Amino acid sequence: MVIVMYCKSLEKNKEEGFALVLVLVVLMTLTVLGVGVMISTGTNNALSRNFEKATQAMNMAEIGAKVAYREVINSGYLKTTHTMNKDDSETGERLLETGLQNYYVDGDGNFVWEWDSGMGYSPMINTTLPHGFLFSVYYNTDNSFVIECEGWYDKNHKRIRAKGELETMFQFSYFASRDMGEFVRGASQEIKGKVHANGNLYVRPSGSTLWVNTSQFSATGLIIRSRDAWGRPDVSGVCQITKNSQDSGTWVEMDPGSPRGSEGVAFESLNPNWNSSGAGARSLWGGVVRDLVPYKSPPPVRNLEIGEYYDLNADLHITNTSHITYGWCTEATIYNFNEQMNHVVKDIDVAAMIAAGDFPGNGLVYCTTPTRYYNAQNLGGDRLTISSTSTIYTKGDFNTINKQGASLMTMHRVYILSSAWDDASPKLFNNKSDRPDAVDTTVNSAIVDGAPTIDEYNWVDRDGDRKYDWSGINIYNDWENKTAAGFNNPNDSGDPWANCDDLIEDWGGRTLTKLGTTVHLEGAVMADDLSNTGIQSDELAWVQRTGYNPPTRIYMYDPDLATPSGQPPFTPLIGHITAWEPF
Repeated sequence: MVIVMYCKSLEKNKEEGFALVLVLVVLMTLTVLGVGVMISTGTNNALSRNFEKATQAMNMAEIGAKVAYREVINSGYLKTTHTMNKDDSETGERLLETGLQNYYVDGDGNFVWEWDSGMGYSPMINTTLPHGFLFSVYYNTDNSFVIECEGWYDKNHKRIRAKGELETMFQFSYFASRDMGEFVRGASQEIKGKVHANGNLYVRPSGSTLWVNTSQFSATGLIIRSRDAWGRPDVSGVCQITKNSQDSGTWVEMDPGSPRGSEGVAFESLNPNWNSSGAGARSLWGGVVRDLVPYKSPPPVRNLEIGEYYDLNADLHITNTSHITYGWCTEATIYNFNEQMNHVVKDIDVAAMIAAGDFPGNGLVYCTTPTRYYNAQNLGGDRLTISSTSTIYTKGDFNTINKQGASLMTMHRVYILSSAWDDASPKLFNNKSDRPDAVDTTVNSAIVDGAPTIDEYNWVDRDGDRKYDWSGINIYNDWENKTAAGFNNPNDSGDPWANCDDLIEDWGGRTLTKLGTTVHLEGAVMADDLSNTGIQSDELAWVQRTGYNPPTRIYMYDPDLATPSGQPPFTPLIGHITAWEPF
């Protein structure tokens, strides 16, 4: 009996001892796990902080690179921080200028911006930690540039390199800084040369055939076939585009779809087959037709402003007093039927200017007032660029004898008058059916203007509410499902047509030939009131009426503009970034 009780007591002690061991093991395990969790949490927090700082350092590098690229664009791609291949620091007029505040140039020629708590100015981001960037800009070939930037945040440093390429603006037959709606014409038309829009590219022939003979038909936005930039749906017409390259002789139609005017039914960027490997745009045109391509950065419109690039470089200035200073300059008043207002212009006799020895030595004229150029058939064997903050008129043939590289560049519009134009014609104030009669005219020039794509008062939707500002009418009954039946045309008799030419004569039965290129910078400051009431001198009037009957149009690209010898002086450059990478 005693032995049995002892054995039970012994077993009980063993069980209690084993339980104690289990408790101790569990406690040790939990302790180890707890310490591990604490170490892991601390490590993760440290990694998270380091990742955040590394990300902020990369953000600073990107900010610096974008600041550098902005200033390169603003300089017209002419100024850098370093010479070719970064061999030396740049100096003098070729040194990059920047609007960046509180920066300095270090001993290696880099532009530096930095901040810490001891600085007397605000940080660039919301932090109390030191941060900043430094960048350099240089060319490695005549047509390619490099931006290198190092950014830092606390003790973290990151570097980024952007590579870019240049091409002259006048290598394009048509170029638009925003949307392009150029191809809306009543007669069949052939476009030859490269075409690019930094916005949407609208392709809607108006009851005719549009032949696009090109190696590049591209948009940073979308390519739209079902309607035009004014919202008008496609109802007729054919668009044929060359496959693979210009002058290939192989044409492929951009299908309008059925029913016409239905968004996404036409073969366009919104069509579900657009990016198909076998039946998409790349297959149909061999890479000629491309949407969503990189933005091509033109020089800013501000380069045409007073005190900026063209003003500073011009050898001849036309101002409000030029008719007093020069014998070849007089004053005239032109009634502009399109804008329903008078323009007082400086009337420039180009032949007399040349005879007087006043032709600009570097070929650059800058105008701060409306101007008109006549007797300009022969530029005297010299290339010419006319740049202006205001409206430019030509009268009669321009640059047709001994043709030279020429350009007409303005922040406003370029109007073409024939030699038959008479400032005192009794027809000036009548309706468009009784306009002054034009004669055949040829203008050989690159033409750069500043009016937005839609500059007719009755078609514009400035506030983006999908209604015409002037009438308040819905552009489409159902904006999400655009069809021809659901479109509302705002046009009344006498109002301006969509995509008006800058013409104010009766060109019916006459031929207007433009050999050159067309560039729309689209940076004009439009009149605040659509009726042009209270318009200021630096503002552009909205088109109020259609002041012409259309000519037979021969609008062709001049391939001479793609060659150095055929380009006007101070030809603008266009750049785009081809690579953006850490290094």
